[in-house]
Amino acid sequence: MEGTESSCFVVSEITERKILRDIEENNFNSLIEEMGLFDKEAISKQYLDKTEVADLKGEALYNLGMALSHDKKATKEQRELIKQYHIEQNLEKAISCFYQSLKCGYGEAANKLFTFFYHQNSEFKDYGKAFQIAQVGIELFNANSYFNMGRMFYEGNGVQQDYRKAREYFEVSFDENPKHGGYELGVIYERALGVKKDTEKALDYFSIAAECDDKYSLFKLGVIYSGFYKYKYQDVEKNPVIATECLNKYLRKSAPDKRTNALIRLGEIGCESKKQKDKTAGLRKLIRVARKGNDEAKEYLREQTAFGELQTEQKPIDVASFIA
Repeated sequence: MEGTESSCFVVSEITERKILRDIEENNFNSLIEEMGLFDKEAISKQYLDKTEVADLKGEALYNLGMALSHDKKATKEQRELIKQYHIEQNLEKAISCFYQSLKCGYGEAANKLFTFFYHQNSEFKDYGKAFQIAQVGIELFNANSYFNMGRMFYEGNGVQQDYRKAREYFEVSFDENPKHGGYELGVIYERALGVKKDTEKALDYFSIAAECDDKYSLFKLGVIYSGFYKYKYQDVEKNPVIATECLNKYLRKSAPDKRTNALIRLGEIGCESKKQKDKTAGLRKLIRVARKGNDEAKEYLREQTAFGELQTEQKPIDVASFIA
């Protein structure tokens, strides 16, 4: 029994050393076979054409790239690769792997490469490469690549800002996946960026993207239905229920340092409620933000001086102490 366990350990150790060597030498084609991501023998029995085989190989290389990058959006299977083979994060190797995946015609690899080259805080930032990668992704009909190209023209990074071109790319992306491009199209029509202002169309785009759980659209809808943008959306009736639902969904999806404005809007909605429970909850949110020095929250609390002290089940909280 002991001999069997020792043998298994040696085999595992040899396999791990081979994998580490292959990663170091960029032998990704060998790696995907060793890891069981690409079974040549099994695939050969399926009578697939060259394009289908290339797509399977591209997907395998993409999964390996996700493991090498320790991507936050990695699937359960991709995270298992990291754990099973003790793969350390290596962004340069991940980029090489994504390039090989892209050569196989796997379009989503273009999206990942774009992220490396376009992200503001990336050590690999290169707008020229980002543009080229987006072009290749578009040739492969990758929906995310249409969105990425639209983003470049929308933000004017690496290309001359052009809202018309941005809109055209966003529209293609939106048709494929409403979560990608819906918010941006809504902003384009809301602010009349290269188009005639149309808040009704903007609201439609925000609503559709919000249904797909796009956090930016959820926030925008929440603010619109809270009445804060009444001067822009005069035909939209204030709806605290929809506003609260959208803003709470946004809070669950956003980072702690991005929640301030949503908390303020929810605080205002609560304070305007006829229910004392909602008023108390609203004041609590405003106080939470005011404690961090937010002037807008402090100003709103000053207007609530009629409430005096905020009564809680435990002890009263002096609102004035947070707006000094």
